[in-house]
Amino acid sequence: MADVTPYMWDSSHQVFTLWSMALCMRADNEEGQFFVGKVHVDMKLVKGYDVTAEPPHPNFWANGTTYSVVNGPAKKYTSQTYSLYKSGSNGAFVVKPTSPHIVPPGTLELRARLEWKYSLATGTKAWSLTYRPANVNPYEAREDGVFKSVAPSEKGTTYRTYTIALKPEETDAFYQLRSNWYFFLNYEGEENDWYWVNSCGCDVEVNLQVDAIGDPAKAGADKA
Repeated sequence: MADVTPYMWDSSHQVFTLWSMALCMRADNEEGQFFVGKVHVDMKLVKGYDVTAEPPHPNFWANGTTYSVVNGPAKKYTSQTYSLYKSGSNGAFVVKPTSPHIVPPGTLELRARLEWKYSLATGTKAWSLTYRPANVNPYEAREDGVFKSVAPSEKGTTYRTYTIALKPEETDAFYQLRSNWYFFLNYEGEENDWYWVNSCGCDVEVNLQVDAIGDPAKAGADKA
């Protein structure tokens, strides 16, 4: 039995739970073991608290039609830290909006700018952006390559810009404490590769800025 407090609940209107659980099958003195086959687990929830009425939906568009989702700080990687295995993320470097920033209901599109700067002139590879929207369960996606991409709307020697059109179900939900969106930074043309090779032998600084462009009139309805 696991005791649960209100602060541990999922938020209202979420499409899937953010809880994750592990099934352990080893003794204290044994190494981790793999199990091949099917496991059936039943979990029952016991109500112990009253569910109070929700407050009014937060107004993410109080300042107009632009809402900042990601705005730095720049990620800096040394030549040692970005020659690595991608750890199942389909992008060695993962950027998530920091709480309380989310991709709010009412978002019509995201406008992103990705910039990079190498410490040596030998760094010439361009970078690209892929993403996973809020309606994809990260625990189910795992290493299945569930991510999306769009062609850059503008290309420069050290930057790319993107306009990402959103469906209503791809936004985060009201009251979420953190976003379910993931942004992946990749070498351009190598988005599906599992290994990184630091071809320039130098450091790199990467900065991502993402703004949500919305229609406040469409932000009032619940998603679920």
